[in-house]
Amino acid sequence: MRQPRVVRRNDRGARMVQALFSVYFEDLTELPDASAKQAREAECELGTAGRSRVVADYIAGMTDRYAEREYARLNGSDTDEEAPARRVIESAPGSH
Repeated sequence: MRQPRVVRRNDRGARMVQALFSVYFEDLTELPDASAKQAREAECELGTAGRSRVVADYIAGMTDRYAEREYARLNGSDTDEEAPARRVIESAPGSH
């Protein structure tokens, strides 16, 4: 049986990664210029799968601390485990 604190931390990390992916995939201007260019080129060659791969690779290269800072910056919040990914929620269909 896993410790509840470990489960919460893992769940929080998964939500942060999902939110980062959604924001970066939808808005390449949030990525560094070189990564955004690479994502556009991959999308031209491979479609959305190429764009997805570049975004996923960028996130995979982040340290935990950097991912937390980016999550907070992109959502205008702290990294409280209950804080929603505001940009992702605001852009979801039917959220207005």
